Amino acid sequence: MRSALAAGTLLTIGLALIGTAAFVDRRRHAVQVYPQTKQRAATTRDLAWDLPTGWRTEDTLGPALATLSAALTPPARAPCSITVVANGPGMVADNLARWRGQLNLSAQDPVVDLGQHSCALGTVQALKMVTADQGERGFLLGYLPIDDGPAGEQLITVKLSANSAGLATLETDFIDLLTSLRSLNGQP
Repeated sequence: MRSALAAGTLLTIGLALIGTAAFVDRRRHAVQVYPQTKQRAATTRDLAWDLPTGWRTEDTLGPALATLSAALTPPARAPCSITVVANGPGMVADNLARWRGQLNLSAQDPVVDLGQHSCALGTVQALKMVTADQGERGFLLGYLPIDDGPAGEQLITVKLSANSAGLATLETDFIDLLTSLRSLNGQP
């Protein structure tokens, strides 16, 4: 169901059913708002972020909270997922090992530390992984552990996939996306 409301700006509200739970995607300017349900993600937060110029929201499949894409040389786009999962001992290390495996990297292959960046939810760690031959594939990664009250300890992960040239082009936009993460329901 889609409806458009005019009040100086156009506000589009998309409603999609996920199982028995409603998931609402409200877009206003380039701000993305994702209210959570227990079926969609294990967080009670309403998360939002600012889309960098040239980025757009895509259909979301699987466990991701949202799937975005960043503009590369037209028509190419780089997929980016935002996921929220329950956090526990070793969860960050397990995700890093899984992402290394997706690129066929060993534990000894370097990961580039892009630093820690502040957002309204806390401090996001940013990393870059590129295939050992510095060739075709790599990830820009961000992760942020949060204490989500009743939902417990959560881990927000953001993962962008591109070739090494695309990663270099999109690094600043990716950091901007990470630093714009915030909650809309008054929680830090």
